This record gives sequence, structure tokens and C-alpha cells, in this order.
Amino acid sequence: MAPRSIALVGASARPEAYGNGMIHSCLSAGFAGDVFLVNPRYEEIEGLACYPAIDDIPGAVDLAVLCVANERLEAALGDAIASGAGAAAIFASGYMAEAGDGPALTERLATMARDAAMPICGGNSMGFYNSASKTHVSLGNRDEWPDGDVAMISQSGSVSIAMTAIAGRLNWNLLVSSGQELTVTAA
Repeated sequence: MAPRSIALVGASARPEAYGNGMIHSCLSAGFAGDVFLVNPRYEEIEGLACYPAIDDIPGAVDLAVLCVANERLEAALGDAIASGAGAAAIFASGYMAEAGDGPALTERLATMARDAAMPICGGNSMGFYNSASKTHVSLGNRDEWPDGDVAMISQSGSVSIAMTAIAGRLNWNLLVSSGQELTVTAA
């Protein structure tokens, strides 16, 4: 919840993409740590260097924010784990039409993370906002959230969105959408 560095895996130059919105969310919150962009399609996005893979980042990554589709999620989490990232936030649902008798994607992700002792916010989450560390990795609009003393942890992304809509009446210290709670529960 208070990383020193964040890797945005799936960063995008497309304004409508979650990977682009996440860049703006991180920067608008005033995060003082390093923000690394990861996408092999770009060398730079909005003046920030973009690395082809999380392994190419010079230095440690505390939080890997996976802004990728379900089809890329397992590989992206595997790369984050292999690179030594300390935690992850996952927005994608993890639901796929899968053939065969093997475990579903969500089960595989949870097993990978548990085996690596990696806490995950999500999947199917809206992310989190931590005022104390100026960390904003959420799909909500940070620009209108005054800092304050209210904290909320909600499994439901819809409830999180509704609460951010009344941000003028509530001053947030911590807002977490835990989603599927693959490794970390609301408790």
C-alpha cells in the first residue's frame, strides 16, 4: 500500500486505455517514488521511458500494476514474480472460457502469487488509493479526492466507484477495492 516504486505493465499511449489512465492516476496523486512504464510497443509515453519488459527496469519494483487483458495476465504476473516485484494490483477479471480439466486462470494466478508470497490487490479490482504514500493505482478519479481521515475497504468495485462519486463529501485516507481477493482479503 506504500510502494517506493511502481511498474505499470501494459502502459499505453492510447488515451482511452486503462494503461494510459493509470499513468495519469499515479502522477496526479503526487507519488514521489519511481514510476516505470512497461510495454514492448513503445520506447516512451508522455515523456517517460517505457521498458520492453519488467525485467528491463533498472532497480527494484515494489508494486507491479498489471494493466493487461486476461489473455496476458498469467504471463505478466509470472514476469512480475520472476523480476522480484513485491506486490501486484490486478484489474482484469481473470475469467476466461478455458478448455480442459486444469485449474481456472484465477486459481492459477492465486497459486503463483501464494507460492511467491506476493500480496495481490484484486483481480477484478478497482485498485487502491493511499493518501499517506500518495499512491493512486485505481480506476477512480484522483483529481477530486481531498486527503482526509476516511478509510474504506470494499470487495465491490461498484461500491468503490459510488464512494468516489461522493468524494466532495468524504476526504479519503485509504480506499481499497479488493476484488477477488486472490491472496489478500479485506480482513
